[in-house]
Amino acid sequence: MSIPILLAIFTENKDMKREKVIEAINELPQEFNLDDLIEKLVFVEKVEQGLLQLEEGKTVPHEKVKEMLKKW
Repeated sequence: MSIPILLAIFTENKDMKREKVIEAINELPQEFNLDDLIEKLVFVEKVEQGLLQLEEGKTVPHEKVKEMLKKW
């Protein structure tokens, strides 16, 4: 799981900043495993993607989401 996810992060967005990686590492406990780090990096990347989509207006209005969920 770890390597494919890590590759997906960095091939999808090659612009992940070193500072963001360092910040994510600093937020982890003193001892952690590689999966913890990858999970944290994936989370940070996905949040940044979501914020970028928000800035670009690529969102779905709340009412539309409610309509979509009714169809499930």
